[in-house]
Amino acid sequence: MRRALRIVALQIAANAGDDAAAVIGKILDCSNR
Repeated sequence: MRRALRIVALQIAANAGDDAAAVIGKILDCSNR
């Protein structure tokens, strides 16, 4: 599950840009905690 989310996140980041990557990073941090 986590690997799939990371792959999707990378794809979204590549499409949307650094801002999306930052938002996704924050979401992943919250889910990890």
